[in-house]
Amino acid sequence: MSSEQTKNLKPDELTKIREHVKTMNDEMLIKFRNGFQPDTMGFDGEEGLVDE
Repeated sequence: MSSEQTKNLKPDELTKIREHVKTMNDEMLIKFRNGFQPDTMGFDGEEGLVDE
């Protein structure tokens, strides 16, 4: 599932971010997480079930 923050990233870009996050200490991880804008954290696309 993608988010507004990641919807335009290629799979290899997402993999690089995941690998980088795995190497972060607590302080670095807090700074990384605080760098996101809350208004862009939503899911990309429709949410919930859709009746057809």
